[in-house]
Amino acid sequence: RMGNLFGKKKLVWVPVNEKLEDKLQDPNQWTREEDFTGWLTCNDASKFGKAIEASPSAVINLSFNGIGDTEIKNIAKGFKKNVFCSCLVLSNNFIHADGCQKLMEEIMTNSESSVESLDLRNNCIGPGGAKAVAQWIKQHKELKEVYLSWNSLGNEGLYHIVQALGSKHREARIDVSYGGYDRSEKCTEDGDETDWDEMDEKLKKMGIKTKDFGFPPRGLIGYPEA
Repeated sequence: RMGNLFGKKKLVWVPVNEKLEDKLQDPNQWTREEDFTGWLTCNDASKFGKAIEASPSAVINLSFNGIGDTEIKNIAKGFKKNVFCSCLVLSNNFIHADGCQKLMEEIMTNSESSVESLDLRNNCIGPGGAKAVAQWIKQHKELKEVYLSWNSLGNEGLYHIVQALGSKHREARIDVSYGGYDRSEKCTEDGDETDWDEMDEKLKKMGIKTKDFGFPPRGLIGYPEA
């Protein structure tokens, strides 16, 4: 009995931030799907950006991490070189237009980037961030999923997304629901007005399905919301 008593392993509580620091030391040990949900980034996420450069993970989930523009700009640096991540989850953070623009800039600069699914739900990217995402959508031929709900896109932001879409995106799933749209007002950009009927016709010609509510397997979800 005494042998069993002293032979038991002692459980030691390790703060999450220390676990995170350990994982950032050797990103080559990351699994195919790394879930950092709620871990909270530290040291302005500069170490995270460095680790992502060499990460072999196909899925990186950074939701609920308190990520603001400073943090996302440092994380974005990793995607300038990362070639393995195909799905990036950044939902429920505090990313604004400035941070979103930097992220998309770094991803687009990387000709070998594999990102084809992007989740930015419940941030604050606004029309400016939507424009940056739209530029990425426009150049991406094998896009799978883009989640932009609850981002205060407004009519202008939605206009950018719709203008970026082409027939090559028929199989993609793009969620722009709860963007604060007003169908009684026209969509404008730099003084140019676009009629909603024109946008509807454009989507129809490209064969892109739209749906106000529900979750179709593909199409432009939440366009326009009721």
